Amino acid sequence: MNILITGYNGFLGKNLYFFLKKKKLKLFGIGRQDRNVIKTYKSKKFINTKNKSVTIKNIKNFNTKFSFIIHCAGSGKVYLSKKKHNRDNLKATKSLLNYVKKYDKFCRIVIISSISVFGHQKKSINSTSKINPISYYAKSKLGVEIMCENYSKKYNLNIIILRISSLYGNGMTKQFIYDSLKKIYSNNNLFHGTGDEIRDFVHISDVIKLIFKIIKKGFIGLKIINCGSSKGHKIKNILKYIIMKTNKRIEPIFNNKYLSINPRFLKFQNVVNDEFNWKPKKFFFEGLNQYINWYKKNYL
Repeated sequence: MNILITGYNGFLGKNLYFFLKKKKLKLFGIGRQDRNVIKTYKSKKFINTKNKSVTIKNIKNFNTKFSFIIHCAGSGKVYLSKKKHNRDNLKATKSLLNYVKKYDKFCRIVIISSISVFGHQKKSINSTSKINPISYYAKSKLGVEIMCENYSKKYNLNIIILRISSLYGNGMTKQFIYDSLKKIYSNNNLFHGTGDEIRDFVHISDVIKLIFKIIKKGFIGLKIINCGSSKGHKIKNILKYIIMKTNKRIEPIFNNKYLSINPRFLKFQNVVNDEFNWKPKKFFFEGLNQYINWYKKNYL
């Protein structure tokens, strides 16, 4: 079984690559080099990989047929420009879909999307929740989803879209938890918002286990799967825990200002998936404690 991971140099891609490598699967990787996560994996070696953009030509140059393509490539920072999100998310995905359509039609595709396509919500997200992206990042992810649906229907491509909530785990060098630790250790206690914002955090180990179950079982047609913990955590409670674990004597101050691209409430209602026999298992504060220890070891 040949498996291609796009964005193999990123946080999700790297973790997935080495997890699947232990399962004795034949792996290939393509994507631009991400220097922010290299130090975590400096002792590990890749094979069959290319540090190139996701294009039809570059994928075709592997000269092989793939059973699965796990599409992890794309911009993951909300604050980037519309142009960059469109290039990294929409353009790369279109190249991937066109490659499969023309040269590898029996290949199954797993697309990494985001809970952010739901935007502001007043209650937990379920099957009837309205899609309402509010950032360029979220809008580009929704554009990817729509593109995949169209290609699946028109060309009979087999595609799973994983809408992942806030991803975290050892090796992550961006997003809220990492940024908070940087601030706290710099004695900066000023944070955006009110602290009452709620997020659903899912650990990297749970996400890659779901992808592995999808690979083992296979699928036909188009499917959309919510992938999170279905547990909501207030930002201020997470900060209190981090400060306690860092032994810093500071009190977080919130500016009580909402950023227009920052949803106030974002949590899945239920994520247990019977089809692939999956449910999240990592307790958030256990994973958070592991991450804090990892951060201390690598950055202090």
